[in-house]
Amino acid sequence: MISLVFERRKGVFLPEINAYCDHLRRYYPHVQALDVPEENIGDFKAPDYRWKFLGIDRMPCANQQTRVIHEYGSLSVAPFPRTKNFIKRCINVRPFRRVFLNESVAKGFGFNDNVTTCFRDMGVADGFFIDPLERNKKEYDFVYVGGLYRDGTVIRFLEFFAKTPALGTLLVIGDVKTDDVEHFKQAKHITFTGSMPYTRLPALMQSAHFGLNLTPLTYPFTLQTSTKLLEYAACGLKIISTPTIWAKDFEQKHNASFFWLRRNFSNLSQLDLAAHTLITPNVENYRWRNMIEKSCVMGFLPPNTQPLRGV
Repeated sequence: MISLVFERRKGVFLPEINAYCDHLRRYYPHVQALDVPEENIGDFKAPDYRWKFLGIDRMPCANQQTRVIHEYGSLSVAPFPRTKNFIKRCINVRPFRRVFLNESVAKGFGFNDNVTTCFRDMGVADGFFIDPLERNKKEYDFVYVGGLYRDGTVIRFLEFFAKTPALGTLLVIGDVKTDDVEHFKQAKHITFTGSMPYTRLPALMQSAHFGLNLTPLTYPFTLQTSTKLLEYAACGLKIISTPTIWAKDFEQKHNASFFWLRRNFSNLSQLDLAAHTLITPNVENYRWRNMIEKSCVMGFLPPNTQPLRGV
């Protein structure tokens, strides 16, 4: 039995760990995959593999037999993001293998030590692919899922939306400060749910017509995969988005058509939406199983480790 420990950093939402563990349990039953909080990692003295999501890692593994994998799901964020990338490149210990979200993330860190590298983009959990015949009746015009405070984009959008009730109704799913709930309480067309269990998101998301992808247009966010955009698409929503580099490229590659928001959101109206032909892309290929299989991450296991077939 091969032991593999995924280290989950406190306060960081990492759906890829769940996807990896599910994939390994289904197709690699001879691999014991464990999702372990970072603070409990000391309980596992000598796993065959330690999979870390970085971050900083300056401490070489005490057990020389353990193979350490570094995964970089994003670039560093402000302030001084490029300086932080440089520091991580200089001080992080040399791992057995590295995984990057995509080539933009790999290029941003710029490692040049010849460690074998793999790219594994974000995927979508099976629960978001709801049969159109089984979807609930639409209760909202728009839905936003995600953080409200990465920069000022989401709060500025809420200020705009609160002043334009003719746009329709908006469901906001994510942690929200009590002060902001109080601030927007007069906007009866905006509903805040607070943070919700991941398993409840598909049903809530598909209760709206349009999915709002309000990714900041700043580095590094503009370069990185928007998981929520993929999940909106899996739920069959029409997509309204800030024009990030990644989203524009994704639209073109998948023959989709999104509604692109101006920085001040002034082009968002019912008339503008009605005049725009929106096309939601098919994202079946982005199911987690497909994203893991088409990457080389499972190739990090020993050469004689073969997946089960036909399951």
